[in-house]
Amino acid sequence: MKIFGLFALPLGTLATTWAAAQEQSEIVITARPLPGALDPQRLPASTQSLDAEALKRGGTTNLLRAADTDLAGITLDEAQANPYQPTLLYRGYEASALGGDAQGLAIYLDGARFNQPFGDATNWDLIASPAVEQLTLEGSNPVFGLNALGGALAIDLKTGRSMQGVGVEAAGWAFGRRELSFEAGLHRHGISAYLTGSTQRDEGWRDSSSSKVSQLYAQFGADGAWGHADLRFMGAESNLYGNGTAPVELLAVRRESVFTYPDQARNRYGRALLSADVLVHQHFRLRPSAYVQLFHQPATNGDLSDAETCAGDTAILCLDGDDAAPVTGTTDQFFSAFNGPEGYAQLNNTCTRTLGYGAAVELESDGALVGRPNRFSIGFSYDGSRTQFDASSFLGVLGPDRSVQNLQGIIDMVDGPIRPVDILSHRDDIGIYLTNIWTPIRASMSLWPPATIMLA
Repeated sequence: MKIFGLFALPLGTLATTWAAAQEQSEIVITARPLPGALDPQRLPASTQSLDAEALKRGGTTNLLRAADTDLAGITLDEAQANPYQPTLLYRGYEASALGGDAQGLAIYLDGARFNQPFGDATNWDLIASPAVEQLTLEGSNPVFGLNALGGALAIDLKTGRSMQGVGVEAAGWAFGRRELSFEAGLHRHGISAYLTGSTQRDEGWRDSSSSKVSQLYAQFGADGAWGHADLRFMGAESNLYGNGTAPVELLAVRRESVFTYPDQARNRYGRALLSADVLVHQHFRLRPSAYVQLFHQPATNGDLSDAETCAGDTAILCLDGDDAAPVTGTTDQFFSAFNGPEGYAQLNNTCTRTLGYGAAVELESDGALVGRPNRFSIGFSYDGSRTQFDASSFLGVLGPDRSVQNLQGIIDMVDGPIRPVDILSHRDDIGIYLTNIWTPIRASMSLWPPATIMLA
């Protein structure tokens, strides 16, 4: 069990921010990764925010496109060559769907952690962009927990309180790309409800590069003088091909060619979240939440193999031809050399099954301290998961169409680098955070911001 205390800065740290007088447009920010934990307008750190209207600029609603074009410091890297699997980079830190990448951004969805527990990856295809009400990007702050070294991105989804009526979006482009989405919301007599669904299809401009994504999100809420409570469900299913980059020599012969295939990932995801915002006193609010999620991802990747005929015995295969590294199967038998027009290849299969769950509670006070504005928050969070991960590599040959063919069996080199993998991972993360933001004085010039003391 990992336990991390998020007393992010030594108590007593003074952060006083003075800015040169200049014209600034007013930005109202309501989205926060952990509701109420921070007041972005008084935080000495970079904070940016986009609302639902900003996500529609430039075409249909698209979360990643808006982040790329409208948030300073954000870029998208599409090394997978799939529009639904980009790596989001913020000042060099990344949130990626690729397992094994160094994840440096914490992603929150409706206040609950969205980085997958196994590898902390972020699968952007699971989020329905039409359901996004607001996203907020903040610079590095340890209060946001694991992977927040580079920053945190908070995504708030719509509710029946923020959207009433019915909306439909449809679009089509070249290469068989098309999208269709709908949303509907209502708010009556203290009851709110919201539903959105989205389906997207992209045939791709390269060989074997089609993708299909379907998403669904629903919210049910109750309001009163005491506050509000929400129950949210989301589900997604996708079938993605990301064939990666190809040598320029191959593209010069035929632009649509791929280096090797298949490179396929199939994602299945479901999550339920229960949260509330309760007024317990004139200046105190309690915000509890709990969630459970399921994630299933089988993936298949075709690659070239380092197997070749052994230097000392051309009848069998060794890695890089090294006699000290014979390629063996699950019964310790040697793989015999067999013909392949383009060389030997491997079909690498992985399967990830994750059950994630968690809960958080936060108490916030906005009462004055010594007659000056003050915001105090204390919270506790728990995130747990159980993951089953399997991986295996089949030996074959690379066919004329660049696919892996003529599979001979699973590679299992007892003393070598290629073996089947079967992992059962248990993970438990506990977070405790405390913040206090106090404004002791205000500058005499109205154009200057107040001095702020932040203890975290």
